[in-house]
Amino acid sequence: MVKDQLRGIDHVGIVVQDLAASIDWYVEKLDFRVLHRFGFPGASVAFVGLGTLRLELLQVEGAAPAAAARLDRRANLRLGGINHLAIGVIDIEAVIADLAAKGVEIASAPAEVPGSGGDRFAFILDGEGMLIELYQRAS
Repeated sequence: MVKDQLRGIDHVGIVVQDLAASIDWYVEKLDFRVLHRFGFPGASVAFVGLGTLRLELLQVEGAAPAAAARLDRRANLRLGGINHLAIGVIDIEAVIADLAAKGVEIASAPAEVPGSGGDRFAFILDGEGMLIELYQRAS
């Protein structure tokens, strides 16, 4: 029954230290648009998106910044929980070139996923240092 009701991931929530700066980063660097904003006691929230991809950015009073280990790619692999956000792209080389020209930090250059038949990936860092994977499927 449940499997018949699930439709896919609706959005990903990301706690940020500076909501305005995070909105600006996603809008300026990834061409997202602000979908809507709201707040509740102790928090300011914005949904940003592009196509079917939606992110919920939350600035919450007293929230700690990302742990140093979370910002270190090698250490991040040893932490439990969600490791990164992956966004599908059509032409990874073109996307990386465009993002580099916009000043986005490229964490790892495009490479082929072993045993994938030609899928490729690269990593960038968002404005707060969170890993975002760009993923190009071979087919």
